Amino acid sequence: MAKLSVVRPTYNTPLPILREAIESILCQTFSDFELILVNDGSRDSSGAICDEYDDRDERVVVIHQENSGVSVARNHGMEVAKGKYISFVDSDDWVEVDYLMSFICAKISIDSTQLIGLAIMHSDIHGKTIIEDGFSSLVYCVAKFYSKNIIQSNCLIFPPGQKIGEDTIFIASYLNYVKKYTVIPNIGYHYETNDHGTCMITSSNVYVSSVELIKNLNFLDSSGNTSLAVNYMKFRVGMSFFDFINKLYSISMPQKERVQFLKAVCNSSKKTLDYFPQRYFTDKYAKTLFSLSLYSLGDFILLLMSRIRMAR
Repeated sequence: MAKLSVVRPTYNTPLPILREAIESILCQTFSDFELILVNDGSRDSSGAICDEYDDRDERVVVIHQENSGVSVARNHGMEVAKGKYISFVDSDDWVEVDYLMSFICAKISIDSTQLIGLAIMHSDIHGKTIIEDGFSSLVYCVAKFYSKNIIQSNCLIFPPGQKIGEDTIFIASYLNYVKKYTVIPNIGYHYETNDHGTCMITSSNVYVSSVELIKNLNFLDSSGNTSLAVNYMKFRVGMSFFDFINKLYSISMPQKERVQFLKAVCNSSKKTLDYFPQRYFTDKYAKTLFSLSLYSLGDFILLLMSRIRMAR
């Protein structure tokens, strides 16, 4: 039985990136692992590439499923995992050769009472290299090692159908069953942003993303977990929610439609207004106006501040 199971979903991943990502896992200095490739109904040759590696390396397990989303793909991978520990690698990402070894050789007592995390390296939209340590990257399910026993004993899954933030819900659920979150000082995971994985910002996907983030925040609140880790996750998700609200003012949307959007988002949950971060003094006024159902005035405040920030 393999000590580690690496679950990697794929969907229409460009072939050079797909091969590089798979090779980075198969070339690990630690070899007692299985790589579970979940082809989520790809319409290109990604599935065939996965089968190719299945034929070449006995450590590779391939699952083909109808396109159901990344949550279902990860859940499917967890179901068949045989390793004592599970780690997730996303479709475009790659890892250093000592990624798995850093977990095995960490000078800590690795047991089922811990969640283990590593740092993530990626680039921003300007090409600047960003390094998020294991705590900053807590909201991502990747670059971590989970106990399969905890996952299976408590029926933990990624929420099917969740459009954004499925990582947050899974990790927050997992943290309820561990005593601590331990960070390994190793930059072993590389997060890649590619054009094929991006989508155009529209009023529709901004609305869906905002409502999904509110669901995340509601879940974190209802979990009863008041640990530093969960509070940090609430902060990060709250900031993401606020960023999506600000995106309303970077797209072409009539004022009437924008006000209807804000009203719908605020009414999607009784606690929505609690999640409005107050980065600027005007945010407090906008929040107060929304609480009084004065959405047009609140929209005017946010629009004004957006114009001022863009003019700087």
